Amino acid sequence: MPDCPGPKLVDPAKLGLKACPTYVCQKGGGHCVPNALVPKDVTGFLDKCNKDSMCVPNKMIETQGNFLLKTCDSVMGLEGRCVSTCIPQVQEQAQLLKQGACDADELCVPCYDPIKNEPTGVCDLTCDMPVEPKPAALPQCCGGRGLCLPNDVVPADAKDQLGKDSCPKAGDLCAPSELIDNQGNGKICQSSFLFMLLGVDTGVCVPNCVPAVKSLAQGSCPGGYNCAPCDVFGTPTGACGDDW
Repeated sequence: MPDCPGPKLVDPAKLGLKACPTYVCQKGGGHCVPNALVPKDVTGFLDKCNKDSMCVPNKMIETQGNFLLKTCDSVMGLEGRCVSTCIPQVQEQAQLLKQGACDADELCVPCYDPIKNEPTGVCDLTCDMPVEPKPAALPQCCGGRGLCLPNDVVPADAKDQLGKDSCPKAGDLCAPSELIDNQGNGKICQSSFLFMLLGVDTGVCVPNCVPAVKSLAQGSCPGGYNCAPCDVFGTPTGACGDDW
């Protein structure tokens, strides 16, 4: 096996390759490589420049795939690797990832997904491997229907919806599985008699560990859920939107 990482063998710009479009690579750092030249084992991580080429980070091109990603400290202090923001999955999580000591076109991705407690794959590329052991699973909350998330891994627009519940560590927030998976319970329910008197007869089942619904009635929801009305006096509550 050749030394890893390998030397910089080529300059992407001198190969006549076009830079990735900005809608794929906002911060640059990648070039469009013909599909036939892209290794099949990495195509699932890459975005398309067009139907004939894929956006490949420069560091992969320069070493012809014989590279080592820089080690960094990621969210929750977990071991991570500096990964190009040209990678779609990295760009999608940009608001939660740190740049740290990474280059301007990179973000620090943890070796293990702190929520699913599974390898992300970024520390197992080429001849790399994680140095630190697999982290402990996050504590459960919401009666086993949620996880205690550190404040820095909760999206800013979700923090106001969550509470501490049974989380043992100060600052952690209890996130129901519906919020983590970005999908609602989907169960339509009949609101309480009080809301029915106000002209509200339907709602959606929301985990009762969410502070805003703790005082609501269970209605026709299963145990552990309360029925949150879709609107009150014609004003949407947000309970029946995409968040739940």
